[in-house]
Amino acid sequence: GRYRAPLVVAENLALIIRQELLRLAEAGCRHIHLDEPALASHQALPGELVRTVNAAIHGIPVTVGIHFAGNAPAQRSYARLFPLILELEAPEVALEFASREMCEADLWLTFNPGKRLCAGVLDARHSWVETPEEVAGRIRTLLRFVPEDQLTLAPDCGLAGIPRQAAFGKICS
Repeated sequence: GRYRAPLVVAENLALIIRQELLRLAEAGCRHIHLDEPALASHQALPGELVRTVNAAIHGIPVTVGIHFAGNAPAQRSYARLFPLILELEAPEVALEFASREMCEADLWLTFNPGKRLCAGVLDARHSWVETPEEVAGRIRTLLRFVPEDQLTLAPDCGLAGIPRQAAFGKICS
């Protein structure tokens, strides 16, 4: 009832997040990774959402990465996000590929966004442990589309939701 529209809530939240990012930078953080579920899960106001995210991160004196969830309750295609990704001020974008069978890895080459890609190569949705060969194959796929010096490797998402032993095994792979 306090806010006249959902976007107003997002704008106010962006101001709070900005203050937290500035405090983290002052405390010595050099890299901050943010989850951004709205752009991946809502199609109604993408331009306004990009402006809101940019308002939160503009001028933050650290490297900021934005993670787009691959399990969003919307269409599971990254293609619709790429015009938006190009407008984000974040120098790094994190996308999940392992749980999507490396689908759309070629989009990075197609759009050439001029950003670093933090690519998910470990499936964080399941507790089965990939073999080192499976992980290496995923990495080789990415290297066909992303220059090595612009690529960071990571799990698709945090590994907190799977058993510790499985998470450890995935990281070892």
